[in-house]
Amino acid sequence: MRGWPYQNFPTGWFQVAWSDEVPAGEVRPMRYFARDLVCYRSDEGAVRVFDAFCPHLGAHLGYGGTLDGDAIVCPFHGWRFDGAGNNTDIPYADRPNRAKTLTAWPVREVNGAIVVWHDALDRGPLWEPSRLPEWGRDDYWTSPQLRKRHDKVRLVPQWVAENLVDPAHQKFVHGAHDPTVITRFEVDGPMFRIFNLVELGAGKKSTWLTPDGARESEMNTEAWGVGIILGRFPDQDGAIHYQAMTPIDNEYSELNMGLLVPRTSVDTSTGEARPDRRASRRFAFLVSQLEADFLIWEHMRYNPKAPLTRTEAKPYGSFRRWAQQFYPEAAGGDWSPATGEELARTSAGA
Repeated sequence: MRGWPYQNFPTGWFQVAWSDEVPAGEVRPMRYFARDLVCYRSDEGAVRVFDAFCPHLGAHLGYGGTLDGDAIVCPFHGWRFDGAGNNTDIPYADRPNRAKTLTAWPVREVNGAIVVWHDALDRGPLWEPSRLPEWGRDDYWTSPQLRKRHDKVRLVPQWVAENLVDPAHQKFVHGAHDPTVITRFEVDGPMFRIFNLVELGAGKKSTWLTPDGARESEMNTEAWGVGIILGRFPDQDGAIHYQAMTPIDNEYSELNMGLLVPRTSVDTSTGEARPDRRASRRFAFLVSQLEADFLIWEHMRYNPKAPLTRTEAKPYGSFRRWAQQFYPEAAGGDWSPATGEELARTSAGA
């Protein structure tokens, strides 16, 4: 990728599917981190993700592989691997080959998504993925109507996350009347939070979001590592905007986005819940805002030593220093939660 200073994919949690896309009994081929993967859900509901190729003669388990309870069976010669990736049966041999295993990826299901842990040094999870307190609550709602996937966009995940500390681009890329104002930011280990003020409906008598005229509003965002970002609109309609960026290879990433809205934004007049007009308009607006960045990302050359202005230097510089902890070559190759938090605190004081 042009100008990108890191050779390794970042450490962290990354989305590979929405939970309802992986029903029990189905086997799904995937490709992320320049590796072929296979994903399935067992009869008991556990989600598994493995490297895709059978260690026997290399068949791709995502194409023709079948399930037997919590185990996946190779379509080529019937080798059986349990939920930990261990070979437990070779149907034409008197014993399994215990030396041959499938590489298992750490998996969690959170916020309606399936996420996997990636680490270039093959370490286990150094932290757990964040959980939305609103997820699953009776007063919040979402559905497939409020999510969208962009299968292949030319970018690395951090570029999307860096937008959180780039208020000036809101005016020039997204058509805002004025740039947003970052009132403060804070770091907490693998999390970076930004608090913003934005002028809604500036220059207009009335909009769908500001029917009574322009007003100042809060927009608070946070990065969960460089693979997941979140936006909240606490004094607008309480909506929560979710984005997930997962590398496909060294040049392209997949982008998923979704919206969680208060149940007051759900139309049940027909007997079938669906987003009401306001929630649908917000989601369409957020999709268009994200897609407006594609032209920039797909053709840009990243500048790791950008000549930041005085107003950009503190949030932008701090974010980039904080993000170094997710790349072994920048973090010294021995990153741990403690040293990551120390680096984050250093960034906060920059």
